[in-house]
Parts: sequence; structure tokens; C-alpha cells
Amino acid sequence: MTILQDTIEPRYIIADPSNITKFDIGGGPNNYLTYYKRRSSAQKVLDEKIDWAKRTDYQAYSDEYKKIIASAKVIEVEMQVKIKHI
Repeated sequence: MTILQDTIEPRYIIADPSNITKFDIGGGPNNYLTYYKRRSSAQKVLDEKIDWAKRTDYQAYSDEYKKIIASAKVIEVEMQVKIKHI
């Protein structure tokens, strides 16, 4: 018998804490938030985005994106998930 149980678990997102939306810090209609199981995974992605922006000297980015990437943080959120017990 399989039983599904609802539970709340922590997840991590990358966002500007002053303006959390359903979109990732890159913005755009097809760039929805990614929920990470581990803080370290989210931090690694954020560090890579910051590093890429610095290596390209931000030349390819709009002023708005520069502000967003500079203020982005890894934020803990709660997510309702179903756990399958067999």
C-alpha cells in the first residue's frame, strides 16, 4: 500500500529580498524561480552568476540587472511536498 503524506520542507531560492517575485533574478516570462533542496546548491548558482557578471565586466547587462544581481541573496522558503511511503 502506498501512502502519500503532505509535509512542509525548507527550500532555497535566489532572489532580491526586497522584491521577491515568481521570476528568477534573470527576469523574463520563461525564467521562473528555481527551488533548491540545499542552500549550498543555491549559493553555488548565485556565486556563478555573480562571477560571470564580474568576468564580463557587466557590459552585457542592463543597469536594472546589475542592481538585481548585486542585491540577490539565497533565501529559505517553505514548500509543501508529498512524501511517498511504500
